[in-house]
Amino acid sequence: MQLTRLTDYALRTLMYVGSLPKGERGQISDVAQAFDIARSHMVKVVHQLGKGGFINTVRGKGGGFSLAMPADQICVGDVVRYLEPNLAPANCDNPPCRLRGHCLLNQALLQARDAFLIHLDTVSLADLLTPAQRVTLQQVINLTSLLRTHP
Repeated sequence: MQLTRLTDYALRTLMYVGSLPKGERGQISDVAQAFDIARSHMVKVVHQLGKGGFINTVRGKGGGFSLAMPADQICVGDVVRYLEPNLAPANCDNPPCRLRGHCLLNQALLQARDAFLIHLDTVSLADLLTPAQRVTLQQVINLTSLLRTHP
């Protein structure tokens, strides 16, 4: 199963903002630069994360975004379910499959998808922000700040 870019970027964004020092807000341009993602994509990502209740957004000067709840309360499975438009692993209806009704492939794929989501339900954002991961993310954040001040 492959996640859409929106979900991939959203998870990276949550990890980024989750690794910021307490009280600091993330900025769209900083996250876009840190992960080499188009700013226009990041605007959509932040909008969806805010709409889903995963982050709080503040507009205007001094604005930005922060986690809407502690990292250990953000379930990766919830983020994936919220952002993925279609978690069906196969479409047996379009075009109509000639094996429909006699094939066990879709059932096997659905079971694999369910196992995937059940596993993601056991993973919180905090689990992705181990001390080693925080150091790596902090290096990316520091590099982004350096690039912003010294183009």
